[in-house]
Amino acid sequence: MDTQSRIISAVLYLAVASQLVMVSSVLTDDETKLLFAVHNKVRSDVWISAADMQLMKYSPELQKRAEAWANLNFNFIHPNATEYADVGVGLGYTYDTTSGTEEALGEIMNQMVAPGDTYDFESNKCDKDCQYYMQIISASVRSFGCTLRVYNAEEEYKSYRLVCLYSPRYVCQANLRNVTASDLSYHTQTLIEVFKQETQAYLFCLKNRQG
Repeated sequence: MDTQSRIISAVLYLAVASQLVMVSSVLTDDETKLLFAVHNKVRSDVWISAADMQLMKYSPELQKRAEAWANLNFNFIHPNATEYADVGVGLGYTYDTTSGTEEALGEIMNQMVAPGDTYDFESNKCDKDCQYYMQIISASVRSFGCTLRVYNAEEEYKSYRLVCLYSPRYVCQANLRNVTASDLSYHTQTLIEVFKQETQAYLFCLKNRQG
């Protein structure tokens, strides 16, 4: 897809997103258990026998923080750099789908971990932008919490947006954004603000990292 086509796709997506009506936002116990199982399955596939690997715990506190941010701004802008600099972020969405919530969560998680197909254990790197995947598999990350937004839930075609917060935040440099075609989904001014926020978070992380 050329640059012009990507821009058109991004504009169309923003136009569709602006028409969405959020009518539900609560994760059920079964959905929370699903997220817990998927996260730890992904981790176990990488760290098969690592002594320092632990199951990630689901954190109601991180869920509350994710909800607090989502209630203020859920346009795929990363949380406030100062208030959320201690946590990593995972964002995903699926829209215009007839799937149920659990199926949609599965689709979103697949999107978040798919770049991990290029992950190299020895170099600890991916060929693609895999910051969300790295948040999930990092042995240093011990807990996470998520919130879900369901749009047009009463209609045949629904849209789902998920945000997860991870603690402690994965290594600093993994959170600096590389400019890619996906960034075209942001308005220019919004993208500038995103860069400012993530740069501030990076500097905060460097200042406070251990070792």
